[in-house]
Amino acid sequence: MKRAYVVLSTCVLILVLFVVYRGWLGFAPLSAGDWGFHFPEEVTNFFIWPTAWVFWLHWGLGGNGVFIAGLETFFLITARIFYTLTGLTWAWYERVVWFIPFLLIGTYSSLSLVRLVFPTIAVFWLLTPIIFLTNTYIVMVSGGGQMGVAMAYVLAPLVLTHYIRLYRVISLPENSERRLYRQCVLTGVVLALMILFDSRIVYVLILGILAYWSVVMVYEKTADRRHVYFLGIPFIIAGLLHAFWILPLVLFRVKPIESLGASYSSIASVKFFSFADFSHALTLLHPNWPENLFGKVYFLQPEFLLLPILAFASLLFVRINQELKSRINPNISFFVLLGLLGAFFSKGANPPFDEVYLWMFERVPGFNVFRDPTKFYLLIAIAYSVLIPVSLKHIQIFFRRLPLATLVISVLFLALWLSTIRQFVRGQLSGTFVVHTVPYDYEVLKDVINQPEYFRTLWIPHVQRYGLSTYMHPAVDLGSLLETGSPSAVLAWMDSPDTAKRLARWSVKYVILPYDSQGEIFIDDRKYSANVQKQFQAALDANLYLRKVPIVGMDNTISVYETPEYKDHLWLEGDSTTAKLSWRMTFPTTYTLTITGLQKPMKLIFSETYDPNWHLRLSGQKVVRSQPTADRLNSFPISIGDEATGTLEYTPQQYVWYGLILSAFALIVTVVAIIVL
Repeated sequence: MKRAYVVLSTCVLILVLFVVYRGWLGFAPLSAGDWGFHFPEEVTNFFIWPTAWVFWLHWGLGGNGVFIAGLETFFLITARIFYTLTGLTWAWYERVVWFIPFLLIGTYSSLSLVRLVFPTIAVFWLLTPIIFLTNTYIVMVSGGGQMGVAMAYVLAPLVLTHYIRLYRVISLPENSERRLYRQCVLTGVVLALMILFDSRIVYVLILGILAYWSVVMVYEKTADRRHVYFLGIPFIIAGLLHAFWILPLVLFRVKPIESLGASYSSIASVKFFSFADFSHALTLLHPNWPENLFGKVYFLQPEFLLLPILAFASLLFVRINQELKSRINPNISFFVLLGLLGAFFSKGANPPFDEVYLWMFERVPGFNVFRDPTKFYLLIAIAYSVLIPVSLKHIQIFFRRLPLATLVISVLFLALWLSTIRQFVRGQLSGTFVVHTVPYDYEVLKDVINQPEYFRTLWIPHVQRYGLSTYMHPAVDLGSLLETGSPSAVLAWMDSPDTAKRLARWSVKYVILPYDSQGEIFIDDRKYSANVQKQFQAALDANLYLRKVPIVGMDNTISVYETPEYKDHLWLEGDSTTAKLSWRMTFPTTYTLTITGLQKPMKLIFSETYDPNWHLRLSGQKVVRSQPTADRLNSFPISIGDEATGTLEYTPQQYVWYGLILSAFALIVTVVAIIVL
């Protein structure tokens, strides 16, 4: 009978995931929210080695990217290799490498956890992946295209599973040292994989790991130095595997949050982004459910109140059911604590005790990455996906004499659960759950932009998701650069007397007013507005220094304007008619250049965001460190003879290579250890 229930539950799990995620079926791109789109011309030119400088950071003017080097490298490698080996479109890549693995890993990961901690609730195991993969939080994350966060999310239960196994191996009275170190290595590997996708989610999970070890130590009174020692070994292994970006991050004291400005690091931003109150968090209801409109918080829906009641009822049932009390009480206490911790932190700067979150944001190392507190929903999702099946098992034990009790309880819960996500079941959600076609005009625009010489494109007010952006033709997002999407503010900047000169120094050749094919750029009161687009159109058409360029084959949905002049990526500044400069990018952090006809001192200008770690090495001259220009570009004074060759290098990249060697060595040792131990 139990076998039949397991088979039936498996079929139900597959059916539920198929029905709710059916929007991911098909062969059209899923680009929405933070999930982009790339043409084959972009993918074939991806650099597959880790780079410390990322051309699209700082809204298209470049910036230090070591803090995202792990995810960026994985993305570039997998995309280029997939396209090279298969020749298939972007729609295939995103499904095969990201979206389908998200579902498979999430199912395996959550099942691994519940089977480890509660092996006696077998018939309700398969409810865990349903809760974990279809709750409102992860649906909003995956629907919003935050696939790095989503992949780290589905790996979290697997990491927690391995840490629980590690604790149990340490606690064995006659444990095998070989088994212990093997478990350390395995835990370090899955932890490293999770760090690869999003280290912020790892930070959240650390709270869960520490909570588990603390609760079990209190119950079992087994605390000793070995537990602390072996708790840290997996982090050391994971750190070594990620040495290629951690090493330059530490040595050069990169502070990515501070570099993004006050909108990412201020107390005011935390208060603004604390959309969820305690009631939303406790009921596992994402504050933006179901429309996922930024900043629009919906009222609490009463059916969600049953979820924490079911989850925390496990504490009541464990007192009633003496048969299970001694065996699972520590685990239930842990998951209850985990859910409460998640709910407390997910509310952010909202009552109660809002000052605690703000204090931690200012003073706890690393906590300032949680401007958006909803990342802590992970802890609630893990807790409820385990506690609810446990409660249902206790209810089934209470009614075990009734025929088909297990089936009835499962059906009733599924009915409740599916009612909470009914918009998802009906296919009413947007984002990645709606397939899109690439507008033909963007195919035409791609060919217009894809020219041999270097230049940037300036998009007003924002870069459209199908706009081409490559190493040779970066797209600049003006609205984000100015930290405003207001038409009046953006257009006032464009009409400023100094703007034409600034655009030339940014190497901007084309100014583009995009076709808003998905209604997400020209927004008024959170809705698409054709009037906003017309306002931009009229102002740019009347601009005195821009020339509108007619594009053959385009249906006039996109407006393209050409600037009067634009500088090269590198150019010589000064009064000279004989000086010539030629350059070539060999890697995003390395340029070779040749200067001829230089008869007096000049300045070399490098049109990227200023960073003092750009160094110029010319023959016959000492290494020159970058100096900022008035508009925060890189400049290098040059005083040499008539001719010279040299290189322009970003020095943190050298430590990326050192770290990569260390990471490769750590990977080899890790693989050998797994095989041998």
